Amino acid sequence: HRKVLVVDGNKAFTGGMNIGEHYQRQWHDQQTLVTGPAVKNLQDAFFTNWKREGGTVPEQAELANYYRPEPDQVDGSETYVVQHTGDMTDRNIKAAYLKAFNTAEKSITLANPYFADADVVQALCNAAKRGVEVKVVLPAENDMAIVKRAAAAYYPDLIKSGAQVYEYQDRMAHQKVAVVDGKWATVGSSNLDARSLEYNDEMNLVVLDEKFAGDIQPKMFDIDLQQSKRITS
Repeated sequence: HRKVLVVDGNKAFTGGMNIGEHYQRQWHDQQTLVTGPAVKNLQDAFFTNWKREGGTVPEQAELANYYRPEPDQVDGSETYVVQHTGDMTDRNIKAAYLKAFNTAEKSITLANPYFADADVVQALCNAAKRGVEVKVVLPAENDMAIVKRAAAAYYPDLIKSGAQVYEYQDRMAHQKVAVVDGKWATVGSSNLDARSLEYNDEMNLVVLDEKFAGDIQPKMFDIDLQQSKRITS
């Protein structure tokens, strides 16, 4: 379920975006351009999967074609590649989300299409109860009707806790993005349901940078919230 493209060993794209005309035209999604040292980690992750599935990893002499790392940038962001290998072998991405939500002090803004994990919901409710501004943006029209019903079952608990729940109205919203306290952000492939958090191969970036987190707010959340309906009951 990972969505990663590495080009020339020195730039990469990752996020929620699938490849196909249907997804380009009818879905609302997000993809992030990555440069700098984090590209190496994305390339490493690709080769790990490639080898596990029976692919041949290039010989040492050929690896220069795949790894052309750029030096650390003065204005770069502290970036971590968080892998989840699926089949319940680890819960790395879920742990990253829960740690961020459980330690949030001011705000949590979250967009995710498949939202049905009780631990995640409880962490968001707990954050809202202790005074954190929590905003959750989910698709109004979901291509997975059963997951939409599962998410809606959590609305009363979220709203009662003080969290704000929104449904994006325009198209099928497929982003997997969260910002916490304006300085912690994640983008990637992982949904917030059991299938992603336990069984799928997933990959997210966790970025610790106020500039990056602050860039997401006007470019995505501010726009999406204008096209969303707040659910109040």
